[in-house]
Amino acid sequence: MKKTILLSAALLAGASFVNAATTITVLNAGFETQTVADGQNNSQSSTSFYDATTSNSGDGTITGWTESNTTTQLGYVINPGSGFTQPTEGNNAALVMNQTISQNLGGFILNTGDTVTVEFDVWRGNAGNGSTLLINFAGLGTQAASGVTQSISSQSFNFVITSDGVTTGDLSFQSTIGGNDYRIDNIAVSYTAVPEPSSTALLGLGGIALILRRRK
Repeated sequence: MKKTILLSAALLAGASFVNAATTITVLNAGFETQTVADGQNNSQSSTSFYDATTSNSGDGTITGWTESNTTTQLGYVINPGSGFTQPTEGNNAALVMNQTISQNLGGFILNTGDTVTVEFDVWRGNAGNGSTLLINFAGLGTQAASGVTQSISSQSFNFVITSDGVTTGDLSFQSTIGGNDYRIDNIAVSYTAVPEPSSTALLGLGGIALILRRRK
């Protein structure tokens, strides 16, 4: 009886580590790498923006990220003053309008059935409509952010891996054509591996042990 209880406890304790999430590194995930003084206004209607396009005084890049079109509205939200929503991490957030920003992520080995989770904070800079913020990882299909307003919301999306041995994947945020400028901040990416067959077998043995204990 005592041995059965101890075996069951050990099996269940081991199983608790099976689905632990592993962090995937995202460069400049909070958009804090570049620092620009507040109050600069290049092609934007508010002094809370700093335009980082090549057509103005910015350098045309957000460090660590690739932009689809540097002539459209891409920039940093820099220490917004009163009346504007503050970035959720540090002093900066990314402003994306009619744009796609992407980053190639690596440092992992993903297999069929593993789940990649993308989390971030987002809000709109205006009350416009007509555009959508789409999220994609490794070409597994786009998912749309929902309920985005001028107040901050935390979003989370899961992408299930469909092949073995995946070692890189592009993470992208796309603002479709329309009137919304999206502010993105505090990006976090992780993955959860499916249990190995041996782990699944152990879970089954744990269940059998519990049944035997009850019968006694």
